[in-house]
This record gives sequence, structure tokens and C-alpha cells, in this order.
Amino acid sequence: MPAAGMKFALDVKGMAALIKKLDPDNLMNPAIAKVLDEAVEIGVSVAKSKVPVDTGKLQESIQGKVKYPAAIVFSPLDYASHVEYGTRGGAPTGRRYPPINKLRAWASSHGVNPWYLMYKIGRDGTKAQPFIKPASDAINAQLPLLVRDASKAIAKGWKKKKKR
Repeated sequence: MPAAGMKFALDVKGMAALIKKLDPDNLMNPAIAKVLDEAVEIGVSVAKSKVPVDTGKLQESIQGKVKYPAAIVFSPLDYASHVEYGTRGGAPTGRRYPPINKLRAWASSHGVNPWYLMYKIGRDGTKAQPFIKPASDAINAQLPLLVRDASKAIAKGWKKKKKR
């Protein structure tokens, strides 16, 4: 008879108990959630310490969210990426000029002509002032320690379950 037509069942003694011990809801998820929470806390703290502060609006907007099994540190403000990465200059046409209405409030609070500011940014661009990248670097530096602690917590939970 050809092997493709054969059917068999395998019952491994203790498999159900092993699966129960490996139940991610009981052992791994809490440890991983703690890693994500701590990573977000580090990221938000570093980003807020590195972001340039003028009005404080950008700094206050920095937040972190954990949506298991991922986490993110971000700012929802539309100009956050321009601060993080800077902007290119060289605007021979109007395509690279920032919108004047977005510049008016800042320009008036600093005693600058908004039209001049628009022209200057379009011509010269803006310098990058990273705050998310340093936050990412800080998280990556701490991640091995966070994962080690999570591994220890999982191992400790495993031992407790094993004794039962």
C-alpha cells in the first residue's frame, strides 16, 4: 500500500500537561507585555528629553502605545517628522515651500515675518533634530536586559508550574 494512503494517530503521554505549562496566556504574555511597557516608558522618556522645545506642544504630544505584541513611540503632530528628519531646501518652485498658514503663529510669537520664514525654509530647508531615533537607540540598548528579565520571569513561572 502506498505511504500516502496511510493514517495513524500518535498519543504522547504528558503532552497535554506540557501544552498547559507552555500556555502563553499564563507564562509568556505577562512577561512580554512587561517588556513592551518598559520599552515604551524608556522611549517616551528619552524622546521627550531629546525633542527641541519651543512651545512644548511637540514634547507634550509624544506618547507610547502598546498593542500586544508590538509597541510604538510617536507624536501625532503633522510636523513631528519635519523636526525628526529636517527638510530639504532648494525650492526653485513653490513645491517645497511650507504652507504660510502653518507658520504664522510661530513666526508672530518670535517676531519673524512669516513670508520670510516660508521663503527661508523653502530655500535652505531645516536641520534634522532627531528625538525618536535616540529613543529607539535607547530602547535597543536596554532590550537585552528587558528580555533577560522576562526570560527569568518565564523560567520562574515555569518552575512554579512544574512543582504543582
